[in-house]
Amino acid sequence: FSSVDKIKFMNDLRTSHFTDEEIRSIIKVLKERKFISSAVIATLFLGGYNMPFLGSLGLSQNLTTMLGSFFFFLKILLVIFTFMWVRWTLPRFRYDQLMNLGWKGLMPLALFNFLATGIYYYFFVLK
Repeated sequence: FSSVDKIKFMNDLRTSHFTDEEIRSIIKVLKERKFISSAVIATLFLGGYNMPFLGSLGLSQNLTTMLGSFFFFLKILLVIFTFMWVRWTLPRFRYDQLMNLGWKGLMPLALFNFLATGIYYYFFVLK
């Protein structure tokens, strides 16, 4: 392209459906969403800022808080790494494979879990 062509097409580039700034902002929102969801998962399932035996070490309160924050961010990074690892290593499921997995694999497993929990509760907790 000549310089005249570049000037001529600059308006088309700026008025396209997605400009460069919009794409960057979308990527930023998706990254923030991944971080926030990882923080929620780390809080609910991995214990948040807690570390085993942190209270029994006899450290000052400030150092304990800093270590807790460090372990919280370490857990967030672990969850993000796990997300990325699973996404990059496993192939994508087709829709019919996903439905087959859900109905023929996970639904019977969930019903078995429901039944086993009820039996355990009836025979061991109530008596």
